[in-house]
Amino acid sequence: MRRALLRLAAVALGLALVGCGGNKSWSCNWQCTSNETSGTHAYSDGPDPTSQCEADFGSTCNDFSCSCTQG
Repeated sequence: MRRALLRLAAVALGLALVGCGGNKSWSCNWQCTSNETSGTHAYSDGPDPTSQCEADFGSTCNDFSCSCTQG
């Protein structure tokens, strides 16, 4: 019984580690209220790209927001 529980725990841990790994891209929704434009943009795996989103799409905008989620 104890061996079966240990095996089950090892399998669960392995699945959890696999689920945490891998490349997870970012999806950013941006909006420029001052000129009524908006869109979405995907960024590759890495740190939160919110500041890059602002640089890419908000440089000419007076009222800009960008929200990024990893998935």
